[in-house]
Amino acid sequence: MGNVGAYADCLKVKETKKVRAGRGKWRNRRFKQRKGPMVIFAEDNGIARAFRNIAGVTVAKVDALNVLDLAPGGHMGRFIVWTEGAIAKLDEIYGSKVHRPINKETEFKNLLENEAISSVLRGPVRTKKFFQIKRNGLKNRAFGKKLNPAMGVKALKA
Repeated sequence: MGNVGAYADCLKVKETKKVRAGRGKWRNRRFKQRKGPMVIFAEDNGIARAFRNIAGVTVAKVDALNVLDLAPGGHMGRFIVWTEGAIAKLDEIYGSKVHRPINKETEFKNLLENEAISSVLRGPVRTKKFFQIKRNGLKNRAFGKKLNPAMGVKALKA
């Protein structure tokens, strides 16, 4: 992991190991820790065995990829190490369009500052939200008259 630059992430994950709050401790879920780098391979030539004792490192075969492993908690941007065989296998499974960049512009700020794009985009929608206060029509006479106009007539007769 040191050659790829992922060892710092492994150390960061190792420091986050904490005892779980609540009764999960009793149910064989004693510790919680962050997710670390992920290694994806096509053929297991001892890769799974080599990485299984490193804290936070997840190992997966390219045939059995899981969205929750690739983006835990729905947050994109997990550090993933792909082997050459895994990338070649991706081309076989999904075709050669997978690892082609979608847009040529790498900086999002430059995209937004582009006049052609900013002229098409609309501004942010800012609307005030008005919340109606819950009122009791039996205790609040003015609100009660609004709900039941006959309430004012009964009060005059009484």
